[in-house]
Formats: sequence, C-alpha cells, structure tokens
Amino acid sequence: MDSENTVAGDANFAGLRADGTGDADLDCMNAEASAGQVRLGVGCGCYTNAKFNATGTGVFQLDGVGNNSATTAMTPGMTGASSFTIIANWASSFSIADYSVTVN
Repeated sequence: MDSENTVAGDANFAGLRADGTGDADLDCMNAEASAGQVRLGVGCGCYTNAKFNATGTGVFQLDGVGNNSATTAMTPGMTGASSFTIIANWASSFSIADYSVTVN
C-alpha cells in the first residue's frame, strides 16, 4: 500500500502520505487551493469526508504549512500554528475519522 494526496497554493501546502503492508482506504471529499487558502478533505460548507483506514503495519504522515495558520481536525483547538506534522505508526489496524486540513 502506498497512498499520497497533496494540494498546494502560493507558499501554503497540505498533504498526507501513508505507506505499509495490508490494505488501505483513503477518502478525500475535496482538495482545493484558492485565494491563498488550501483545504484538504474539506468539502463545500462545513462537510468533511477525510477518513483513513488501514490493516497490516505502516506509517501515516499528515503535513500542513501556511503563511498565517495551519489547522487540522486531528488536533481540535490548535491555534497559532503556521506548520505541523503528525506521524502515526500502526500494527494490525488503524483508523482516522477526520484528518481534514485548512491552511492559509
């Protein structure tokens, strides 16, 4: 399994990468870059479909870099960050309900 999804605009970037053995299911409702903002896994309005499920063993990495801010549903309440990296290793099975990212 090797999954990757990235979107970039200006100096803003959001991306994820997952590598491992077994099977994986990556849902990404939408990815867009416009007017200095990058959104990954965020659809129109407030709807999200940004799920990841995997079996076997592997690693999941989520990155966000923004000129002004970088937020993800994985860390509610995070403010003031202009970049982040989240890395998760798994064995057997792994699931993320919402990895959506917004940077600007």
